Amino acid sequence: MLCADTESRIQAFEQKCLQKLFQIPYTEHRTNEHVRNMTSTLVGPQESPSGDRQ
Repeated sequence: MLCADTESRIQAFEQKCLQKLFQIPYTEHRTNEHVRNMTSTLVGPQESPSGDRQ
C-alpha cells in the first residue's frame, strides 16, 4: 500500500508523461480528466497505482 503523498506524486508523473506522449503543451491547460479520456479512447481503461479503476 502506498502512502497518499507517494500515490499523488506517481499520478502527477503519469499525467505529465501522458501529456508528453500526446504532445500537449502545458499552455493548452487540458484537464487531467481530458487526458485520461484520450488515453482510454486509444488504449482502453487503465488501472491506477492503488489498483482502483479510473
